[in-house]
Amino acid sequence: MLKKLLLTSIALFSLSIAVKGGERVVIGVSPSLTATLNIIAKEQGYFSQQGVDAEIRVIASGSKAVVMMLNDELDISESSIFALVANSFKRNDFKIYTQVSISGNDNMIIARRDRGIRKIADLKGKRIGVLKGAFPQYVLDLMLLNAGIEPKKIQVVMEENDLLYKMLASGELDAVCFYGGWVDRATRILKDNAILFHDEKLVRVTVVHAGKTKTFERNPGLFTRILKAYISAEDYVRKNPEAARTAVVEYLKLDPENAKKVWKPNMVHVALEQSLLKDMENMAQWQIDTGVQTGPKFPNFINLIHFKSLMAVDSKRVTIAH
Repeated sequence: MLKKLLLTSIALFSLSIAVKGGERVVIGVSPSLTATLNIIAKEQGYFSQQGVDAEIRVIASGSKAVVMMLNDELDISESSIFALVANSFKRNDFKIYTQVSISGNDNMIIARRDRGIRKIADLKGKRIGVLKGAFPQYVLDLMLLNAGIEPKKIQVVMEENDLLYKMLASGELDAVCFYGGWVDRATRILKDNAILFHDEKLVRVTVVHAGKTKTFERNPGLFTRILKAYISAEDYVRKNPEAARTAVVEYLKLDPENAKKVWKPNMVHVALEQSLLKDMENMAQWQIDTGVQTGPKFPNFINLIHFKSLMAVDSKRVTIAH
C-alpha cells in the first residue's frame, strides 16, 4: 500500500512539473490590442493549464512576424491576413489555424500640422510613409481613394515602422499611416503638432495565427491545447472587459485613452469564418491590380487553412465550407 501511494505521488509530482514547465512555443505579436488573447492566456495562466510554455514576443509589425515565422525564428505569427496573402503568391508552406480578432480599421494617418495639413485633402503633394507590402499600405490606398486623392498626387515612402517613426519626428515625412502602439508613439512625439485621420468602418481587420506546415505535422496536439487556452481567454475578456483592456495596455505600454477609443470586447474571437476567404481574395486582387504582386497564379487560399485543430476543439467555430 505504501509503495502504491509512493508511486502515485511520484506520478502526480512528475505531471505537475510537466504542466508547469509545459511545451515551449514562441508566438510573435504586434504592439496592438489584437494581441489580447495571447496576453490574457499568458497572464491568467490558461497556457500553463494546457501544458503550454508560451513566450510572447512583441514584433514591430505583423508582416515582420510572418517573415520570422517563415524563417523559423517564431513558431507562430500573429498578423492581419494581408501579410499572409502577400506571401502566398510565392510560398505555400504555411497554414492559418485560427482567427483571433476581427475589428474595425485601427490604421490611422498621423500628419504634421506644421505642414499646413488640416483635412485629409491637404495630403495632396505631401510625403507619406507606410510599411511596405503590409496592411497599412492597403488601408492608406483606400483612405486616399475615398478622399478623392489620386496616388500620383502624393509621394509614398515605404520603409519599416521604426524608420518611418524617426522620419516623421524629424520632419522628413509629412505624414505616416500607422496602427496600434505606433500611433501612440507618433502622437506623443508630435504632441499638438499631430493631426489624425481615421475611418474605423473603412475595412474589416481580421487578425490570424499561422505556422509552418511542418510545425502542424510535427505536433498537431500542441495547437488544440493553444486553442483551448485562447477560448478560455476569450471567455475571460467577455466577463472582464475593463480588466482585460487594462492588462493588455499595461503589457504593451499603450496609451490608455487611444486604446479605449478602439477597444471592443467582442473583437477577440477564436474562429475560422467564411468571410476570411473573401477578404483574402479581395486583398490578393488588390495586390495584383496595384502591381504589388506580378505572379501569374492566383493563390488557392483554402489550401492554406489548417482546419483539423479547431474542428477538434469546437467545430461550431468553423464556418468555412471545406
